Amino acid sequence: MSSASGVTDLVDDRIYPMVGPLDSKYPLITYERISGAPANALTGTPGRARVVIEVNAFALSASGALTLGEAARAAVTGLMLDSDLMYDPEFEVYRYRQEFSYHHALS
Repeated sequence: MSSASGVTDLVDDRIYPMVGPLDSKYPLITYERISGAPANALTGTPGRARVVIEVNAFALSASGALTLGEAARAAVTGLMLDSDLMYDPEFEVYRYRQEFSYHHALS
């Protein structure tokens, strides 16, 4: 995402693994791996794994979070599994959460 101008035009370099700084300005993106396991096969190991990545777009408005989330979605190549928009009253910020699935070769 850090090389996608549709994303960086909105967040500059505010793309963080897992958690953004408490004093960071908005909008920003966080991402993290939320699951991963070898793929199943009836005969032996298929040599592939499935990983699910969560991408969160944070903004001060619902429309800002959705706009940033759609820019992130355009920059990500995985299959989108789920998404939702929520408001965090503690930080007074909107969060658009998306989960993406990837398959990759095991080394």
